[in-house]
Amino acid sequence: MSTHSEQIVLGRLLTNNDFIHDVMPLLTPECFKGNDNRRVYRHIIQFQYEDKPFDMFSIADALGDEWISVCGQLVSEATSYGPVSAIEHAKIVSERHRKDLLKEALTAAFVS
Repeated sequence: MSTHSEQIVLGRLLTNNDFIHDVMPLLTPECFKGNDNRRVYRHIIQFQYEDKPFDMFSIADALGDEWISVCGQLVSEATSYGPVSAIEHAKIVSERHRKDLLKEALTAAFVS
């Protein structure tokens, strides 16, 4: 579910820039497990900081032509779920990341 949540967040952001204001306080690029998802989110953030609108085409262009299929898949994945809240899925991604960090810290504490 977490990978789907990542894809839904990114797909929704690529179709509606308004979500970025709600998602950015919840997520850093490190919250994304998928490397492709992390790269797409980094570029979305960069566009936001530069106050440039973004969509699947502008992000794919910034990443390279081969990324159009990745960005298109993100949009397709997000829209196939119907009116899903990007914010709720951002919370899922954030919570999963928090749990992963806690697990890593506990493992390190007990292994040391």
